[in-house]
Order: sequence, then structure tokens, then C-alpha cells
Amino acid sequence: MANRDADPNLGYLTRKETEVKLPRPTRVKNKTPAPIQITAEQILREARERQEAEIRPPKQKITDPTELADYRLRKRKEFESLISRVRWNKSVWVKYAKWEESQKDFKRARSIWERALEVDYRDHTMWLKYADVEMKNKFVNHARNVWDRAVTLLPRVDQLWYKYIHMEEMLGNVAGARLIFERWMTWMPDQQGWLSYIKFELRYNEVDRARAIFERFVQCHPKVSAWIRFAKFEFKNGEVARARNCYERAVDKLADDEEAEQLFVAFAEFEEKCKETERARCIYKFALDHIPKGRAEDLYRKFVAFEKQYGDREGIEDAIVGKRRFQYEDEVRKNPRNYDAWFDYLRLEESVGNKERIREVYERAIANVPPADQEKWYWQRYIYLWINYALYEELDAQGMERTRDVYRKCLKLIPHQKFSFAKIWLLAAQFEIRQLRLKEARLLLGEAIGRAPKDKIFKKYIEIELHLGNIDRCRKLYEKYLEWSPENCYAWSKFTELERSLDETERARAIFELAIDQPALDMPELLWKAYIDFEIFEGEFDRTRALYERLLNRTKHLKVWISYANFEALVVDSEDIEQKKKRLQHARDVFEKAITYYPTSAPELKEERAMLLEEWLKMESGFGELGDVNLVRAKLPKKLKKTRQIDMEDGPAAYEEYINYLFPEETQTANLKILEAAYKWKKQRVASEEDWGTIKGVFINYAIHIGNYGKRGSPVHEHPAFTQGDNSRLLISRSISEKFSDSLGPSDSESLENLKQKENTFLTILKGANSFLPHVVLGSTILALIYPPSFTWFTNRYYAPALGILMFAVGVNSSEKDFLEAFKKPAAIFAGYIGQFAVKPLLGYLFGTLAMTVFGLPTSLAAGIMLTSCVSGAQLSNYATFLTDPQMAPLSIVMASLSTATAVFIVVAPVAGGLLLNGFFPQICNAIRPLLPPLSVFVTALCVGAPLAINIESLVSPSGMSVLLLVIAFHLSAFILGYLLSGIAFHRAPDVKALQRTLSYETGMQSSLLALALANKFIQDPLVGVPPAISVVIMSLMGFDHVINGLLSSNSVG
Repeated sequence: MANRDADPNLGYLTRKETEVKLPRPTRVKNKTPAPIQITAEQILREARERQEAEIRPPKQKITDPTELADYRLRKRKEFESLISRVRWNKSVWVKYAKWEESQKDFKRARSIWERALEVDYRDHTMWLKYADVEMKNKFVNHARNVWDRAVTLLPRVDQLWYKYIHMEEMLGNVAGARLIFERWMTWMPDQQGWLSYIKFELRYNEVDRARAIFERFVQCHPKVSAWIRFAKFEFKNGEVARARNCYERAVDKLADDEEAEQLFVAFAEFEEKCKETERARCIYKFALDHIPKGRAEDLYRKFVAFEKQYGDREGIEDAIVGKRRFQYEDEVRKNPRNYDAWFDYLRLEESVGNKERIREVYERAIANVPPADQEKWYWQRYIYLWINYALYEELDAQGMERTRDVYRKCLKLIPHQKFSFAKIWLLAAQFEIRQLRLKEARLLLGEAIGRAPKDKIFKKYIEIELHLGNIDRCRKLYEKYLEWSPENCYAWSKFTELERSLDETERARAIFELAIDQPALDMPELLWKAYIDFEIFEGEFDRTRALYERLLNRTKHLKVWISYANFEALVVDSEDIEQKKKRLQHARDVFEKAITYYPTSAPELKEERAMLLEEWLKMESGFGELGDVNLVRAKLPKKLKKTRQIDMEDGPAAYEEYINYLFPEETQTANLKILEAAYKWKKQRVASEEDWGTIKGVFINYAIHIGNYGKRGSPVHEHPAFTQGDNSRLLISRSISEKFSDSLGPSDSESLENLKQKENTFLTILKGANSFLPHVVLGSTILALIYPPSFTWFTNRYYAPALGILMFAVGVNSSEKDFLEAFKKPAAIFAGYIGQFAVKPLLGYLFGTLAMTVFGLPTSLAAGIMLTSCVSGAQLSNYATFLTDPQMAPLSIVMASLSTATAVFIVVAPVAGGLLLNGFFPQICNAIRPLLPPLSVFVTALCVGAPLAINIESLVSPSGMSVLLLVIAFHLSAFILGYLLSGIAFHRAPDVKALQRTLSYETGMQSSLLALALANKFIQDPLVGVPPAISVVIMSLMGFDHVINGLLSSNSVG
């Protein structure tokens, strides 16, 4: 069995075996531009240079008859051989025949044409070329024979007829040409053939013959365009009567044709040209009555233009209205329940003002009743037809009985058992009131309440009776209202408002009691609020408290607690201190009761609990000195951002971020659990007893820090370890060891001393981690060069948080006084501005110019160097200052923060967070301060290694070494100038060396990442981003080399 994939042209080989496998496209590693650019001009020039010389055959010159005969014989053999191979190729036959013609051997040429026609006589191009050869060589009879045979065999090819007639006409044989036209017309050609025949006769002024041909033409092609041409022909020749007769005959035959609009328009325009305006108007009106409205747009437009030109104002308006009327009639005929079309139609008729016609259209419109078994929304547009009809009869037609009859018919038509329309009942009643028939209006409203009660009917009926002053009727209506809808809180509230307006307090209270005792209410919160406001307004505070307690028995909603507390706080508006204290205590009792409820009965409602504490804090603040804000602040939770999974029908879709609240008691429990789990894990991992003692000391120290942070009186502080002085760590270690059945042993004093010594050693190692900074920076540089993927994951989006961590460490180790001292040095801050925005841009312009003139680098690379010099100061300089001169770190932070708006998120916010943590929670700062140096060293290594690994391709590019030298020279010059100029400016300052180092950092280090982002986003040339990318690496390495030198010099001086 043959393989299905085998190609029949390839034997038994499959397509898979024979397909061409193209190599995979290799990844371009070096994307820098090539030194020699390839252009289209260069490609064309190389192609021309490498083109081989064209080989042309030698020219032959025949001088002998024998040689000529040999040449002809050879050519004929070539043509015959070619024909034997490709007999179907017409171009070969044509070339062969034309060659014979060039040899003046016409007999042979005709033989070749005849042979070609035997191959395929249906190709009319062969006939055309054959006849052209005969005509060109003036063989007229031969040409006639060819044309005659051609039109006989191919009568449907119009081009053959045209060429044949053209030849006879050129020869002056008009009679022969006419005979050819007659032969052609027997085949009933298209309109163009007939029109050509007519034009032929008109060229020789044979008008009668042309008219006879037109008669035959319209019989052969009975179309609107043919009749219009016929009529225009007669009109052009001055035969107006004949032209009108043509139009009339055409209307008789083609009045129902799809193109009848064009016929009527042409007929009307003809009459208009003949000054017969009435005839034209009659034609337009006749056409508008007989042509469907969808196909008469052009007719309407022409009629309106005609009336504007020849008619009066009334005629113009009638034409416009008639046009719109026909359109609306067509729309409502297609869809009788298109109520929007009926509304537009009625507005049109009302604008005309014909009452009988308006009533007729209204009656036709309301006769299209929606099915009674349909939903109410089918009736919503229809019912407005009745409303508009009634309003028209009342306001425009002034027919009151007709209006009443319209309302009566409409109410009778609506299926009230399924649905009803309150607006109809109310409009009918209001109409009767306007006619001073109050009794009939009450009967209508009473019937509405009995047959189809609705809120609108009750409200409007009560409003009418209230305006009339019938209080008893209002009470009865409210009773009916509440019997029909006992869950309606609006009705209960309005009933109580009525009684309150009449000073019937007990009645109002009784109604409130009946209302809140209902088993189901639609909006109970509004009713309870109205009842409470009523009692407060009456001054019944004890009743109000009882109401709040009853409401709390039903619901423990947050708003109820807050409202209750606010009521207690503001119940008596007095300046008496004792009264205020009493109110404050009552409000505190409510808040305490609420705070006790949430953790025990509704622990999942953390957000409501936090909002309750916020309200409590506001209340305490509002009482001024009498309030105890600290009492509430101790209970406030921490806000934690967390994520949770969103579950959809087809599985988990995404994650959303939400705010969680951690309350103080939860914090203490969580800390104890963390310590317990960490202690157990370390105990399983550590085998050596000595190491176990060291780790235990660290955890004990951390537990003491956390315990100091906790609230006094908590379970942690009640432990003996927090009450017995220096032996606290030993006691905690003993208690933990007892929990895990692992005692410290009998020699507690020796263990305590060893534990303290080892713990101090461990903390010393952590705090001294900054001394490893040179080695870590050097190691991260080497690792980034050798294995870039170790740092490429640390992209630009992690850079700002990393710098924030460094700034947070600076803030934790600083205080507010340091920053106040920094602002006392405006001269230093101004010098930092000069270094960043004067010295650096000048250096950038200098080295950018050198890059173009001396090194011959492209303008884009020079622009990248200038862009790098013009950005703001780098936030990494703040951390460098902190490492060498901690007292100058606030000054460096102020300089960087004032130079760029991004410092708000990268510098100001983390430093402010560290300062606030150090000021309000020093215990936490003491606990985390030993861990910050190693964390800062790790983040610094990432900030140095990541730019080097990411931009390593720029360093190894063809222009990389030149740009590298220029960037190194630029940063080195900036560091040196910042150091020297600040030394000259502040040579009398006591801390001149620290100021020199600080201003050197601020001048030599800038935000190269910002320059790189600007180059990538706003500049199309990729070369502009190379200098900023190299500057990120060089700035970090040189800056921290400067830091290392500063540390060494300060240590040597110390």
C-alpha cells in the first residue's frame, strides 16, 4: 500500500523526507550598530560591479539570394519545430505569421493565420490580428472576408462588430456599414450597441432612421433608462409632443418598475423645462401616491425643491409635511406597535393643527393594544398614547367630555388583575378635581385602592386630603395603607409625623411601638432612627436608652454602637464639669461593652472593631483634657496588607489585596508562638551544647526586647523573668527549658556568665557587619562579571525598595536632632545644589565634547554622557555618607530630597519611618538594630552587582571601553572637585573633613537609573542609554571605594 504522504512526482519519498529544513535563527548577542552600514545604494553598486558582461550574438549581413533562402529555410524550420512542440501557444503563431509578413510572403502568412484559427477559432484576438494584417497591407477584400467569418462565428463579441463597421466607414461604404449594423441588431446586443447604431445614423443626419432605431431599441430593452434616452432624443430635436408621448408610454408600461422613481423625476423635470409647472406638480403627486416610500427619497427631495421654487408657503409646508407623513405611514404600516413612530406621527399632526386628523391618528394608534397576557413593560410606552390623547383633548381641543371618556376607556382597557398604572388613576382624579368634581375624584381614588392599590395612589390621596384639611380621612387612609403594606416603614414614619404635627405624642409613640413590633419591615433602621429621634426631641432620655438597649438585643451593628455612644456623649449640652464627666463615663461604658462583644462573639469583624476604636478616639479627643486618648491608643490595632485568592466558577482566578488588623492581644499571642516554634526548631538543628547555649541567649535577648514592647500587665510581663533584675534571662531560659524538659543544670551562675559573654560576642559580630562591606562589594562585582544571571533577577523595580531599606537603617540610627542640625547648615545645602546642578553638568558637557572630538564617538553617546550629568543626586549617596560620617547623613538626605521628587518615596518616607519608630518604639529599634548592618550590606551588594550584570553587554560593546574611560574620568573628576571645592568653601568649619566627604558623595554620585529610564522612554536612539548604564556600575563601585577609603582614614585617625 502506497504511503499517503508520498508525492507522486518524487517516487516513494515522503514530503517529510524531502522538505528543506531551514536553520534556526540565531539570537543576536551584540545589538550595537555595525561600523560599516549596509545601504540600498551600496547593494546596487556592488551588484552592478559584479555583473557579468552580456553576451550578444554577432550581427549577420545577408548579401546573397542563396544565403537569404538558407536563412528563411532555417527560420521556418525553427518556427515549425516550435509549433510542433507548443501548438497551443498563440504567441508562437503570431510571431511566425508576422515574420512571414516581414518577408513579404503574404500567401504563407495567410496560411499560418488559417492554421492558427484551426487550433482555436474562439479566440477573438487572433481574428483581430489577422484582420489588422490584411488591413495594414491594404488587402480590403481579404479583410472583409476575415471580418465576415469572424462575426459569423463569434456574433457576441462586440469588438469584432465595431472593428468591421469602423473599417467600412473609413472606406466610405456607409451602406455597407448600415448593413453590418442591421446584421448585428438581429442578435439583440446590449444598449451600447443600439446607441452606437443611433449615433452612426445621427452622424449622417438620418433622424428618421435614428427614431425608428429608438423604437426598436425600447422594444428590445424596455427599461427606464432606454425610454428616458428616447424622450431626451425627441426633446433635443424639438419634438416636445413626441417626447411627452414617450414619457407617457413609459409610465404606462413601467409605473411599477423598481426604477420608476427615475422615470417620474425625468418626466417632471421635462415638464418643468417646458414651463408646465402644474403638469410637473401633478406628476410628482401621482408618483408619491404610487411609489413605495422607501424607494422615493430622491423623489421627495426633488418635489420639495420644486415647491420651494414654484410653490407658495402653504404648498411648501404641505410638501414637507406630506413627505414626513408618508414616512411615518410607511413605518407604522411595517410595525403597528412601533409606538415611537406613532408619537412622532402625532407630533407632526399636532403641529399642523387639523383636529379631525389628529383624533383619527390617535384612534389608530391606541387601537394597537399590546397583548393582555404580556408583561407590564410591553404596556409602558403604549399607555403614554392614552395620556397624550387625554391631555390633548383637555388642553388643546378643550373637550372635557371627550377627556373624561378617554380616561374611562383607558381604565377599562388595562388588565388590573395582572398589573395597573397609578399615573392613569391619579391623572383621572386630578382632572376631576380641576373640574371641581371632588366627589368623583374620591370615587376614582377609592376604586383605585380597591382594585389596584399602589404606594403612589396612597401617597397622593393622603396628600390631597391633607391639603383639604380632612385629618380623619388621612388617618383612615394611613390605616388602609398599613393594612395593605404593614412592612412599609415609610408609611409608619409618615403616620407618626402626622400625629406629631398634631401634638398627639401618645398616639405617635403607640404607632412607633406597633411599627417596631412588626415581624417584617423593609427598612427597619429608618424606623428605629425616627423613633429614637422622636424620644430625644421629646427629652425622654431614659426611654431613649431603653430603645437603644432593645435595638442592641436585636442587632449588634457597628452604627448602633456608635450612635448609642454619641447619644451618651452629647445627651446634655451643659458646661458643668461633673455633667461632662458623667456623659463621658456613660459613653465609655457603651464603647467598652462594644469592645468586649466583638472579640468574643464576632472575632471575624475586625474592621468594624477598628472603626469603633477610631470613633472612640475621636470622642476622647473631643472632650479635651477630660478625655483619655492613651486609653484608646493602647487598644488600636496594626494595619497589615495581605493577599487572598479569588475563587471563580472555573477555579482560582487571581489574588486580591486586603487590609487585615492585628490587635494587641493577638500580637502578644503570636510573638509567644513564634518564639516557641523557633526555639523548638533550633533545638532540633543544633547538636553542640555550646552552640545551643549561644542561640538560646540570642532568643532570650529577643524575647526580652519584645516583652519590653508589650503592654504592662500582659501575660508576658507577669512572667518572673521581667520582675527579677539581672537574672531575667536565666529565668526565661529555665522556663523555656522546663517547657521542653531541658534544664540549664545546677550551675546557673556560671551558665549565666557564659551566656552573657557569648551573646555579646554574637551581637558584636552582627553590629560589625559593615566592616565586611569592601569584601562584599568586591565579591559581588566579580560574581556579576563571571556569572551575570546571579544578579539579573534584581531588576529596576526592586531598586527603589532596596534603597528604601538602606534609608530606613539610616533613620533608625538617627534622631530628630540630627535633622534639625542639618537644616542649620544652609550653606552646605546650597553647596550641594551647586555641585549637583552646576559642577556636574559642566563636567558632562566637557566629557561629551571630548567623546566626539578626541575619541570620535557618535553624537548619541556624547548625549548620553550629558544626560547622565544632568539628572538629580543618587539616593545611594545618603547611605555612603551614613557609613563614613553618620552625623552628616541627615545633611546628605536633605540635599538628595530637595533635588528630586522621587526622594519622597525612596528617601523621605523610609527615613521618616525609622525616625518615628526610634522615637515612639525604642524597644523595637533596639531589637532590630543588630540585624540592620548585615541586611544593609546584602542590599548594597545587590545594588552594585545588579546594574553591572544587567548592563554587561554595554560594557563589552565596541564603544564600551571608550565610554567606560570617559565615565570613569567624569565620576573621578566629580568626586575630586566636590571634595576640593567644599574644602575651600568650608575650611574653617570644625567638621570640614566630614563635610568634604559628604559633598564629594553628592557631587560624584547621581541617579543614573533615572537617566537610563529617560533615555529608553523618550529617545529612540539606543546608543543614548549606554553611558547611563555604564555609569550605574562605575558610580556604585567608585562611590563605595570612596566609602572604604573614608572608613579606613577615619579609623586611622581614631
